Amino acid sequence: MKLTNEVYLVGGGDHGIRLTHRSDCAVYLIDGGDNQLALIDAGVGADTRAIVRNIEEHGFNPENIKVVYLTHYHTDHIGGARDWRDWFGCKVAIAAEEAPFVENADEEKLGLKVAKEAGYYPKDFVVKPCPIDIKLGDDQELTIGQLKMRTLISPGHTLAHICYVLQGKEKRYLFAGDHITYGGLVSFQNYENSGSSLDGYRNSAHKFVGLNIDAFLPSHMLFTLNRGQTEVDLMVAACKNLFFNGRFYAPMRIF
Repeated sequence: MKLTNEVYLVGGGDHGIRLTHRSDCAVYLIDGGDNQLALIDAGVGADTRAIVRNIEEHGFNPENIKVVYLTHYHTDHIGGARDWRDWFGCKVAIAAEEAPFVENADEEKLGLKVAKEAGYYPKDFVVKPCPIDIKLGDDQELTIGQLKMRTLISPGHTLAHICYVLQGKEKRYLFAGDHITYGGLVSFQNYENSGSSLDGYRNSAHKFVGLNIDAFLPSHMLFTLNRGQTEVDLMVAACKNLFFNGRFYAPMRIF
């Protein structure tokens, strides 16, 4: 799905517009020009070929994908990372603190073990370990062809979740991952040692003030192409309140 001349939605499951496998997070393709492409997140890995087909149907060559930028280490975001790296030779990037979870495919750290026990994934579903080529820090500038993007390390949903701010020629985009969803809501994982933290949200909220976002592009549910800062400001305001109104993220059993 073409969102703008720079960004395409090429994957997404039952918590979005159902483009690909039911368990996929939203997967965004960035066209930076000069045959330089990048992905935001990799999908769950159960049917990565469906995402590839969507990219090709838009006239792009997946071999021009240089980097897959992961927002965080949960299964629906990183399960396909090894496919992209093996098939197309692209690099895989994530926050340095979260890299070991992906490289080791530790089911407990990934939240996959508890998700299986709760019935969200089949008992025999596995995530392939994936080497991390680029370990990212906060406020790091990245280049995708003619476009610039920077990282916002934003603890809250996970230990070192990354939101990505892309300065396009048309719009300013926020790839919000699971840190913020439409309406300024946040996603807590409700199990022990999940990495979700209210303190993380409070301590990182200031990074989102005055970003002047046009397009708000989360990993699940509704996105917006204009006035995206509205969604961001709702989250920031909630973090300043005495009472925090968020939500627990409880995905359907969708495999």
